[in-house]
Formats: sequence, C-alpha cells, structure tokens
Amino acid sequence: STEVDVVVVGGGATGAGVLRDLAMRGLRPLLIERGDFASGTSGRYHGLLHSGARYVESDPLSARHCAQENRILRRIAPATLELTGGYFITTPDDPEDYLERFPSACAAAGVVAEPMDLAALFAAEPLLNRQIRAAYRVEDAALEPWELVDANLESAREHGADAWRYQALVGIDRGADGVSGVRLEDRRTGERRTVACRAVVSAAGAWAGQVARLAGVDLPMSPGKGSMLIMSRRMTAAVVNRLAPPGDGDII
Repeated sequence: STEVDVVVVGGGATGAGVLRDLAMRGLRPLLIERGDFASGTSGRYHGLLHSGARYVESDPLSARHCAQENRILRRIAPATLELTGGYFITTPDDPEDYLERFPSACAAAGVVAEPMDLAALFAAEPLLNRQIRAAYRVEDAALEPWELVDANLESAREHGADAWRYQALVGIDRGADGVSGVRLEDRRTGERRTVACRAVVSAAGAWAGQVARLAGVDLPMSPGKGSMLIMSRRMTAAVVNRLAPPGDGDII
C-alpha cells in the first residue's frame, strides 16, 4: 500500500489546483481521478474566464471571487489564457435601471468595468446591433482547461506530489481520529489497492455526494444541466455579454 498525507479526489481544475497548493505547503498529497484528467466538468464547459461582472448584483461575493481568480490566473498561468477581453452591452431589450446600477455594483465588487465609446465597439465587433445604447469593457478571457490542469499537475509533481488516472474511489476508511485511508480500483485492470492518509479533499464537483457517502456523510446534491450552442466559427472576437440580470442566452 501507499501512504500520503492527503488524498485529493477529482482530477479537474479544482483538484489539480488543490494538489499543487498542498505540495507547495510541504505536504505529501496524491490526486486520484476515475477517468482522465479534466474529463468531467472542467473539460466540458464554455471556456470563459469570467471578469465577475455578470454577477455583480445577483451574487456580489462570487463576482469578487471571479475578479480575484481572474487576476491570479493571468499572473501564474498566462500560457493557458487567450486575453480576448469582453463587453457588457445594453441592447434595446435590456432594462435601463440595470444599466444605471451596473457601474457602482462593479466598483463595490472590485470588478473592472470601463465605459466604451460605441463607435469603437462597432469597429471592434461589426456584427453587433447598431441600436446598442451603452457598452462597458471588462476583463473576460478564454481559458484552455486541459493546459491549465496539466500545468498544475506538472508543478505539483515538481513539489513531490503525484496524480493517478483511472483510479475509482470505492471506499474511505475511518478510525477514531477521522480518515485513515482510501480504497481504489483501477478501472482498466480491476486491480484494487489501498492508500493510507490523514485527510481526504473532495474536488469531485457534481459527484461530491457520491464521495461523501463513501465516508458516511450525507451531502445532498441536485446537479443542474446547462445547454450551450456551439458554432462552427467565431461570431465575435471578444466575449459579448448582455447588460441585464443573468439569464439564458446572454453571453456569446
């Protein structure tokens, strides 16, 4: 059997980042992933690195976290980003009162949003509706998730961590003092092994409830599926967001 300090469950962006963080703090962590790295939500999302502006009114705390994480990734992982920039635009169908509140809400959440001249906007994005009434430039970007996960895993390994693919978590062992180890099954060979550890970090996303049950913990989960329309080419050079409360069909 193997012995480590911490087992991280889930090989997406969160798990890979946690693994790197733990290794840089001097711990001996191990990441396990039941499929390939970034094969879950991290590899199946829209690719947008939010500026935070979409949530400044509906969820100011998330907006602030988005802005902070955006700046961190620009600093530590620039090779994984395409700095497209983004715009929040007020179409003829968007509410005037939201436009009026938007600048102060961005300022309160620490989100950078700069007013933009409409002539410059239409020059940059010629397909936009000419009846757009206002625009703000924000720090949206496109994020390549597989490169980000791979970079985190490589850095974590340089600091003494390890990461295993195709290892399904089938059991979590607990003693009087808490977690004592995990049981794994290789999804390619069926071979089983145990790993002794002092803690387990669940980075399983939508599958967090299943991980919790293995530890005897009830964690109700109600995952919701979203839908994205994928086009054969880019319609815009930057991320374009409608300046309205978050809803369906408001980002391209």
